[in-house]
Formats: sequence, C-alpha cells, structure tokens
Amino acid sequence: MATKTPRRRAPTARPSDPADEPRYRSGAVARMVRMPVATLRIWERRYNVSRPALTPSGQRLYSAAEVRRLGLMKQLTELGHAIGNLAPLDWTQLQAVANTHASTVAGQRGHAAKAPERPWRLAVVGAALARRL
Repeated sequence: MATKTPRRRAPTARPSDPADEPRYRSGAVARMVRMPVATLRIWERRYNVSRPALTPSGQRLYSAAEVRRLGLMKQLTELGHAIGNLAPLDWTQLQAVANTHASTVAGQRGHAAKAPERPWRLAVVGAALARRL
C-alpha cells in the first residue's frame, strides 16, 4: 500500500515587521475604515492603492500598515482630497498632506476667531411673515 507524501508548500517570504504581516480580510478592512468593500476594490483596481497578499483560495489579506494607510486615505478623501492624487503617495507623504490640512484648518479657525463680529441683518418679505414676527 502506497502512502501519500504530504505536499510541501513553497517557502514564503516572511515580512520582517509583524505589522506588515497580512492578516485582515477585505470585509474586515472595509468595516475598519468604514467604506464598502466595492469601493475598496475599485480603489485597488483603478488607483493601485494597495497590493494585498492573496491566499491560495484568492482571498485578499491586508497588513496592519495597509489598513492604516487606507484609513488615512479615506479620511483625506472625506476632507475633499482626490483619491487619484493620494494613491501614489507613501505613508510619510500622506501624513504630510494630513498635517498640512490640519494646520490650514487650525489657521482658519484662529483667523475666524479674530475677525470682528458683524451685526445681524434681517429682511422680512411679505405682510403675513411680518405679522408673524
């Protein structure tokens, strides 16, 4: 009776940083960054925002670093930045965009606080509205 020898998997390159080890499936990543899975796939296909590892069954696996990057990109797109402009940026460049945005907003708030208060103006249109007021 012949015995079957177990198949040996080809050795895979292990990331040096445990944070870079793929471990999150696409559905979990989509929930973490609060976006539909379809949007995540569109970003991958159109803009190459990430290159997740694939399991033998074809499931996408994302590292913690990729999840952080996607989360920051999602926040920046919600602030009005175009995904096409953000996609080619690395983590450091994305943080610089976020810091620039934060300092601009803080500057605008500080400027708005120093602006003199202007009196309210009210225009009443129509006799019925004037009687109600």
